[in-house]
Amino acid sequence: MIITDRAITLTQPWATLMAIGAKKFETRSRPSSFRGWLAVHAAKRWPQECVDLASWTEFRRALYDDGPWKFTIADIRWMLGRVLAVVHVVACVRTDTLTPGMYEVSKRERAFGDYTPGRYYYVTDAVRRLREPFAARGFQSIPWRLKTPITEDMLR
Repeated sequence: MIITDRAITLTQPWATLMAIGAKKFETRSRPSSFRGWLAVHAAKRWPQECVDLASWTEFRRALYDDGPWKFTIADIRWMLGRVLAVVHVVACVRTDTLTPGMYEVSKRERAFGDYTPGRYYYVTDAVRRLREPFAARGFQSIPWRLKTPITEDMLR
């Protein structure tokens, strides 16, 4: 059974944070009407300023210290250009219309995104990692179509 053939490309370390469930919201400058399962693709490039971010406190805790994963920089580099997981998108919220109790943004989540007024964040309520991440060419559009759809048997 096909879960999804739609994807979003994220730069590292955000793609890995989303794939392990440490990041539940993705901030963007434009809204999206897409709802449903969406594959998380790690961009092929990892700019130095983003490599540097991975050593900041909240990023370091989520990627290297907390949870069972204990990633290394080499692990994150290996994931570049690969589809890592699927997330279930349930809403798209404008950052300047935050309502207490509705999709609240934690301090950790704020560290992982740009919540300045006039932007949007996509809310996810579930994540499932792929058994074996696979290479794919990413695109800027949201969402874009995968050549290889994600099926139930590809997920953990």
